Amino acid sequence: ELRLMFRSSGKSPAASTGVRRELDSRLTRYDEGSSQTIEEIQDMLDRNPNNESLLDWLAFMMYTNERFTESLSLYRRLLELNPDNATAHYYMANCFFKMGDVEKAILAWRRTMTLGPGSKIGRKAAARIDMAKGLLAGERNF
Repeated sequence: ELRLMFRSSGKSPAASTGVRRELDSRLTRYDEGSSQTIEEIQDMLDRNPNNESLLDWLAFMMYTNERFTESLSLYRRLLELNPDNATAHYYMANCFFKMGDVEKAILAWRRTMTLGPGSKIGRKAAARIDMAKGLLAGERNF
């Protein structure tokens, strides 16, 4: 059933509001017990490793479950397929930040801004850069 939803939408699940709402409760779990769904998506991705929609969902699922190293790896794979994916750059930056690599986070957020100037994700990246620079400045003052 999940495969049919991916195929029938013709869009990335994250980009399609209707599909996203329908899949959110089944694909993205914010609590324990998500491993079965993660495993389902991983199995589908193993059969179709260049499926950008599956990479996007699995990376986001790992991110929301605070599995940042795995999420980062998946976002890197997604960016190999689609280097201009601003959302992937944004979440990759968030992974770097949550893993403590503020400088890499800033670089990835800057790439997000370059790809989506004036977009919502671009504005969010700009705000994150300002916040991160403030943190770096504060650290250097101690």
